[in-house]
Amino acid sequence: MKITKYILSLAAAIGMIAGCQKAELVQMLPADQAVAPVLSDLPDTIKITPLNMAVDSVVFNWTSADFGVSTQVTYAIEVAEKGGATKAIVSSGITDTTAVLYYETINVALFEGLELLDAVATDVEFYVSAYTGESAKIYSAGVPVNATATAAERDYPKMTIVGQYQGWTPGKGQYVFDFAGADETYSGIIGFGINDFDMTTNEFKITGTDWGADNGEHSVPEGTEVAAEADKIPLTKGGGSNIAAYQTKKFYHLTFDKKTPQLIKNFAFDQVGVIGVNGDWDNDVVMNFHVAKQRFYADVEFTADGNFKFRADAGWDLNWGVKDGVVTAGGDNIEAKAGKYRVYLNLNNPDNITYELNAKAYGIEEGTTPAPEPEPETPVEVKGWNLIGVGGNWDNDVLMSDVSGFRAALDVALKAGEGFKLRLDGKWDDNRGLKVGEGVEEENVTIAVGDALDVVKDGKNMTVPADGNYDIYYDNANEKLYVLTAGSNVPGSDFPVSEWGIIGVNGNWDTNVTMFENGDWIFAKGVTFAANNEFKFRKGNTWGTELVYEGDVIADTGYPCAAGSGNSKMVAGGTYDVYLKADLTMFYLMTEGTTPDGATGEAPAPEKPAAPVVTENSIATGVTALEEDSIYGVIGVKGWEAADDIMMKKTTDANVFVATGVEVTGGFKVRKAGSWDDNANFGLESYGETLEANKGYVVITSGGSKDMKVPAGTYDIWFHLEKMHVYVMEAGKHPSEAK
Repeated sequence: MKITKYILSLAAAIGMIAGCQKAELVQMLPADQAVAPVLSDLPDTIKITPLNMAVDSVVFNWTSADFGVSTQVTYAIEVAEKGGATKAIVSSGITDTTAVLYYETINVALFEGLELLDAVATDVEFYVSAYTGESAKIYSAGVPVNATATAAERDYPKMTIVGQYQGWTPGKGQYVFDFAGADETYSGIIGFGINDFDMTTNEFKITGTDWGADNGEHSVPEGTEVAAEADKIPLTKGGGSNIAAYQTKKFYHLTFDKKTPQLIKNFAFDQVGVIGVNGDWDNDVVMNFHVAKQRFYADVEFTADGNFKFRADAGWDLNWGVKDGVVTAGGDNIEAKAGKYRVYLNLNNPDNITYELNAKAYGIEEGTTPAPEPEPETPVEVKGWNLIGVGGNWDNDVLMSDVSGFRAALDVALKAGEGFKLRLDGKWDDNRGLKVGEGVEEENVTIAVGDALDVVKDGKNMTVPADGNYDIYYDNANEKLYVLTAGSNVPGSDFPVSEWGIIGVNGNWDTNVTMFENGDWIFAKGVTFAANNEFKFRKGNTWGTELVYEGDVIADTGYPCAAGSGNSKMVAGGTYDVYLKADLTMFYLMTEGTTPDGATGEAPAPEKPAAPVVTENSIATGVTALEEDSIYGVIGVKGWEAADDIMMKKTTDANVFVATGVEVTGGFKVRKAGSWDDNANFGLESYGETLEANKGYVVITSGGSKDMKVPAGTYDIWFHLEKMHVYVMEAGKHPSEAK
């Protein structure tokens, strides 16, 4: 559950709309006869990131609703998870049949309203609702979109408050922000007095990511006297005296007026707290300060529905509540439902103070992502003919797969006396059992192993004569079932099925092409490849054991193969017989009807790819990491899924990012904003030997870029975006120490 100023404002808006329309309700159509709006198609995908949320937008168009009366119809855009009943308001109070909404507005509904997980693509549906006066809402049909929300706040332009409290380092620490986007005023709450900093030494200046007038450096004009705790301080661009007027409070809310220029002190305090929790209006729950986000937070448990406010320094001179749905100084009490919450207060934007009650974040370490609630298990969709009754289980099917023209389940454990049948799509409407003559009364009829068995709809349950493991093949076209001792030849074939298959043929990376065993060979005949078809060999029907020759292949040639992460690529399309040596060292791609004996010769071992290019050092000695996360991450160390990026920190060089203390056991890449787009993931141009540590390497941005591999260990991984260099340094070492 989340409560924000947006929701409160919405409630007020709906109330005003309903109040002014009440008198117009005359001869309205019954609800089931009202004509709902029709929402036009939307983009298939909406992926919101900190970089695009204030730039990109979505156009919503819909047809007019008809309630049978001539009165104003009001619309709202709403969104729900696909199949979900709970809808979140995206925008309301709309009287037109079109709206343009920025990603930032949509993100509030997705992340806060629906509580979607950060950076996880989710199928949702957008709706347009319509109402007039006291009428019930009517809804358009849902329009599906695959949406990704972000937990990050909008990335506003900012200036550094650089000073004694943070080591006089431009671009590091805390900032004032340009919320209006006009490059005129910058505001923010600055926690000078955290970490036991001696406030009597507090001096600072304002600048960008570096020193100098060109970077926006501002300070007090030389020789200007400034009173302690002055409300306004004149500033000059470029060199000048440090600002030393604010040394009595831990937190200051400042506005840098760039046009004048001057610095304005809006207010200051030593602590901010939540007051009124569970009826206690005397004792504050003192809030912590998150430096990177420059916001306050505290864990609070409301044992019953109640009210609260925020106040500074345990007094009422400076306090915040709500008024007309907006957080404001001196506002009314804020309502809260019973529950446990992480309470947030963000004072940075003086025109848009916000708070949040976040149940998911309660009790977690600040700055981490709450563990997602376990999702209910999705039942496996049972398609095709499968076995039912195996092991006495008449509820769950044993899945069969397509093998050489049959529907097959291999190595199935069966017990004598226990019956089984076949059924289609997991239903009893169409099932197959043993065909028997009249007068057979037994529930389970013993079959002859190895024979071709006649099966019919609603036939008898079948049972084997002895406990054991069996291969079961069903020929649906001829209504024949074969129950064979495990490892026997496929019916009608001279060979048994191999554990190995070919994966990737014609883009199918889910199901192996069946291969057979014949002494020294594992083979599949008549395999049709598309041109430039990539493939490899896989053991079993799940990933874990694969063989590959990483390169292009042509017909009538042998290729050495081994475990690898790349693929073989069939250059010319066509139909071929594929032979894999039983010792798994070579495979042959042969013209259909020929054998490896006719090969022109074994191909030489793959050429060793060129070693990755080692760079000269491009990261200056003084570049250091900041606390703030960037949008770049290291992927592959924890896994390759959406939530597996290890986020890299920004540094004092705007083009350099670093992830420290990364425990590497295999390959990895760098990518931007969790994307696999060609311009967003960075790796080597070609595979080579394992990289050496403490060196820098040239990387490319491409969907075909290759993983970087280093010996297992703990590393600091540095990325220079402009130079396209990655440095893999032993933990604690700086790229300036690279070999």
